[in-house]
Amino acid sequence: MIKWEIREQDEQIVESLKACGIDDILARLLANRGCQCPKDAEEFISPSEISLFPPDSLPDMASAAEKIRRAIELGKKIVVYGDYDVDGVTSSAVLLSFLKSIGANVGYYIPDRKDEGYGLSEASIDKIYGSGVEFIITVDNGTTAVSEIEYIKSLGMDIVVTDHHECSDSLPRCPVVNPKRTDSEYPFKELAGVGVVFKLVSYLSREDEETLFSRYGALVAVGTIADVMPLVSENRRIVFEGLKSIRRNCPVGLSSLFEAAGSKVSEVDSGTVSFRLAPRLNAAGRMGNASDALKLLLCEDKAEAEAIAKKLCLANDERQKAEREIFASVEKRLKNAPKHNIIIEGDEKWHGGVIGIVASRLTEKYGRPVILFSFDGDNAKGSARSVLGVNIHEIIASAEPFLLKFGGHEMAAGLTVKRSEFDEFRNFMYDYADNNIERSLLVRSVITECLLPHNRLNLNFYDDLTALEPFGSANPTPVFTVKGLEIMRISGLSQGKHCKFSFRKEDGSLFDAMFFSHSPLVLSCKEGDVVDIACVLGKNTFRGKTGLSVIVKAMRLDSSSEEKISFSVRDYDDLISGEATLSGLKITKDDVAVVYRFLRSAGKERFVISPFGVSRRIFVGGESIGYVKLRLCLNILKELFLIDCFDVFENGVSEETAVLAEVFSFKGKTSLEKSETFRKYS
Repeated sequence: MIKWEIREQDEQIVESLKACGIDDILARLLANRGCQCPKDAEEFISPSEISLFPPDSLPDMASAAEKIRRAIELGKKIVVYGDYDVDGVTSSAVLLSFLKSIGANVGYYIPDRKDEGYGLSEASIDKIYGSGVEFIITVDNGTTAVSEIEYIKSLGMDIVVTDHHECSDSLPRCPVVNPKRTDSEYPFKELAGVGVVFKLVSYLSREDEETLFSRYGALVAVGTIADVMPLVSENRRIVFEGLKSIRRNCPVGLSSLFEAAGSKVSEVDSGTVSFRLAPRLNAAGRMGNASDALKLLLCEDKAEAEAIAKKLCLANDERQKAEREIFASVEKRLKNAPKHNIIIEGDEKWHGGVIGIVASRLTEKYGRPVILFSFDGDNAKGSARSVLGVNIHEIIASAEPFLLKFGGHEMAAGLTVKRSEFDEFRNFMYDYADNNIERSLLVRSVITECLLPHNRLNLNFYDDLTALEPFGSANPTPVFTVKGLEIMRISGLSQGKHCKFSFRKEDGSLFDAMFFSHSPLVLSCKEGDVVDIACVLGKNTFRGKTGLSVIVKAMRLDSSSEEKISFSVRDYDDLISGEATLSGLKITKDDVAVVYRFLRSAGKERFVISPFGVSRRIFVGGESIGYVKLRLCLNILKELFLIDCFDVFENGVSEETAVLAEVFSFKGKTSLEKSETFRKYS
């Protein structure tokens, strides 16, 4: 089932914004983003006017700064202790750059994701101590490292913590600069780790905002975007200024990586950072050592930067390959497995650095929580992702006796269990999820901002939308519902991997739209149907001409067609379960043959189809074969080992469940009488 929701706005707020000259659609978007009055809207639309909060209002800022100044004056050997994700790497780069600029004797340490894991550990502390370090500054970690910091102090080293993660009442015995401390009076709690470092640098340097943004803004923006921090309040200003800095005077390292990723620096936006830059920086820590990413951000030599950027792109290619392999492996296992309310799989061959990404993709596709494990020696290390309304932290916590290590929140978590107890843990989780997760929550959700009239599908309106940039968490790229579009043409692109549509608007004019990762075969609709779409707008330049880009995120048929699907699915289910019979139903050899030929003509061994959609495209004796007959023919072909097929996921086009079909090469003859289904219905 697909849940399609159009957000509702407070009409009084919308009208108050419109009264100030704000466009109706923009007013609704601003209301969705929490703007309560014209003043809020004005500030949102003008990020450069957002005031930054004073850094000294962060807890322990003064004492942390004093310790750092004292360590520099005494010539102590300092290490910046970072993290392997983009926030951790950018945090390290900003602080290292600043400390070196004021003459500090400073180096860095980033733990290995696989061998050391997140944050401080006694093993990493011993390495640091052995190298003669006297003072540690953590970035993007350290708040919960109470025992580790006691160990640091026992060795005679000193430490300052800068972090942005959740806090308990029990803090380490050292300065802890973290806006999320329970005793923090800092007005904004959602700074990234690099945002906290930026505040520290601001306090230590006492330089004006313009100078600070010109020096460090690019890195602070990248870390904030990559860590998916909400782009409101200070973060909105930080990202706005940082992106401006990138476009005007991009650091050598970042510039080289943008170029290697095929992006123009002059056109960089938050989406470019999220989908092109961040994955490549993250790939260093996921597939190898994050030090490569840090070296790139600190690099000032163009040739060296280009070499490192190329290396990170190769690491990202390796990451993508690993993701594809794990994803395919999980899908193969799900093929004949019992269906539970949660997906749990593990393998010793799976790379621990990418299982979280794969879990996210599986969750999005199947509409269920997913936990994937990488087996490492005696342990199974897992990454969990969930769907809206299902608290994965609470679910995993129910298995407390099995957990060696565990942390996270409602939508994502990390955990470790004993390899020997994995099967027992999985069975426990299956039982818990099946009994405690409501099936109604396991749906794919399509949530759009508002209805978009047909006459707003143009470049002028898209240009109006840019007033809401930069987009990101808490300010997502707007997704609109457009109703009542007639499909004039459907064509497959990239060997059927994607769909291109030509739609007719109510005034008779046509426009094109793309539906990526959807083959024409998976569509329940056909040419001539009237549909609603959920879409995002963009700008596309081709052969010197600039036009509106429309990207479809989901599609639904009109209510009458959806009713036909529901009736067809019900008829088939009732037939198979024995609860009903269909008078006059008869399967012929021609029915089976035409379905098999259609599947063979797809030109691929494995593909997803919409049975309802395909049933409208296959004709026998001048009439479409119909849903029930098609499903029975698929069963017959499966029983004859000519194909394999199984239900997979809601197809994003209707409430119908799609089918993954695999067509086998077959030479020779077979008898339809070998099929029990054919004997029953022929």
